[in-house]
This record gives sequence, structure tokens and C-alpha cells, in this order.
Amino acid sequence: MLPIKHEKGIMQLILEGNSNRDLVRQLGSMTMQQAIDKRVPGIGQMMRREGRAKVEKVVAVMVQETSAYFDEQMGKEQAVDIAAELTGKYAGVKLEDVWVCLNELKSSEIYGKLTSNKVLSAMKKYMDRRLELAAQQSLNEHLARQEPRSEGRSKEGDFKAFKHQWELEKMSNNL
Repeated sequence: MLPIKHEKGIMQLILEGNSNRDLVRQLGSMTMQQAIDKRVPGIGQMMRREGRAKVEKVVAVMVQETSAYFDEQMGKEQAVDIAAELTGKYAGVKLEDVWVCLNELKSSEIYGKLTSNKVLSAMKKYMDRRLELAAQQSLNEHLARQEPRSEGRSKEGDFKAFKHQWELEKMSNNL
């Protein structure tokens, strides 16, 4: 197999049939911050551009490859079902986010067979952490453009107030 070029995206790498080993070599060290910073379209945009079936296939391959790290490899149909749920619930995130989440799942202390519940639960926790990191980053960028602070007001205090407001809005949206 030819070496993978760095500029290829996850979708292209998987659709070209690269092995899991090649994907891990290319993408294995990707962090949440790198996934956030990567300038690529989100899952929803990719589904509109490339088609739902193609994007779900890529996510299903990632899920099935991840399941190989657990007691029993997941069947193709279950992986496709999980992919459909992930792409439906998290259309605003990138394939890179799914990759990072599944990579973290491989090294977690979850034992036994990889199930739909374990994948969806891990993605929910990942998204909570991702939203907090993105909010912190956005606030830091905003504060960097502001005038110097008056005494008694800190960036940490601003973030706590912002986070509190964000949590209140999140709770009210869940009601």
C-alpha cells in the first residue's frame, strides 16, 4: 500500500481502503484541540455534499475498527446502525471529532464487548468536553481583543460566568 499523504481527510483515507494501521499512523495522535482547529466541513455538510450513505459508511468503518480493540468485533449491521445515529445526532461536528472520541474509547477502562450504548455514551461525554473547550477558546479569543481589564475582574471570573450562563441555557433547552 502506498504511503498516506498528510493532506488527505479521514473520509478519503477510509474510502480509499487504507488499513486501520495506516489510519492510526496518520491520525492516531490527533487531539480534541486539533479536531476543533481542523478546517474541514462538519458531518452534516459532508452528507449534503457526498451523500448520507457514504458518510455513514465511513463512520461505520471507524466504529467497527474500534470494536476490534474490545472482546468481540462488532458486526457490520450494528456498526451501520451506530453510524446512522451518530451522524444524525452530531451532524454539526467533524469526522475528526468522531475519530478522536473513538480513539479515546480504545484506551478507556471499558471492558467487554463494544456496544451501541458505550459508543453513544462516550460521544456524549466527548461532546460535553468539546463544547466546554470550544467555549473557553472562544472566550479567550474574545477577551484577547478587549481593552485591558480593570482591577477586580479576571478572565477566570468571566469564564465562570459564561460557563454558568451556558449551563443554564443548556438545561433550559433539555426541558
